Amino acid sequence: MFPELTRDDVFRLETKRLWLRWPRAADVSTLAQLLSDPEVALWTARIPHPYSREAAEAFVLGARSANAEGLSLSLAIALRSRPQEAVGGIELRPDASGAARLGYWLGQPFRGVGYMAEAIEALISMTFGLTEVAAVEAEVMAVNAASLTVLKGLGFADLGERRIEAPARGGPIEARVMRLARRAFLPAGAAREPAARAAKLPSMSQQRRSPDETNAARALAIAADQ
Repeated sequence: MFPELTRDDVFRLETKRLWLRWPRAADVSTLAQLLSDPEVALWTARIPHPYSREAAEAFVLGARSANAEGLSLSLAIALRSRPQEAVGGIELRPDASGAARLGYWLGQPFRGVGYMAEAIEALISMTFGLTEVAAVEAEVMAVNAASLTVLKGLGFADLGERRIEAPARGGPIEARVMRLARRAFLPAGAAREPAARAAKLPSMSQQRRSPDETNAARALAIAADQ
């Protein structure tokens, strides 16, 4: 589903304050530390608590494999000032309906300053620009007011409550279903400073991409290391 340019581990998205890049083996220790915080893991359906180093290692290997195959796109969130250090994670995974499921988390010390909204907006911009995904959906714990506020601020519609599977929480939980249709998405650049900036892509990646993908990538500011 995801285009070829995202299937190489040099791929990244840059925003004003963030890098969204493939997770790496070097992230394992940081991921294990941040995700062992119950204030992070317990707000999710699939992140176990306690969270071990072995779980972090398995996640990195699985995410990289799925990214390479184009089955999903799972990225570490890092600050531009410290790009080697992960502070959170974000993932889009397509489903049979033509939508993509959004999942995300952010380390406790990095909350409250808009990083999550910035990351979600950049990833959705890229996805709507380079794929045929019709909508992005997120399932958020009904009591997670902060997360619901972030999604509503980005234009997600609230479709109401649904019971979802939450294997890491011991069984089904109540969640609110949030949906952003392609036609309803207004990129930040349409009204204010662009969410992401462009950088030169590796020449081999440029050779593999179609002209439409190349132009869209430049317009949406998809960046990769040289």
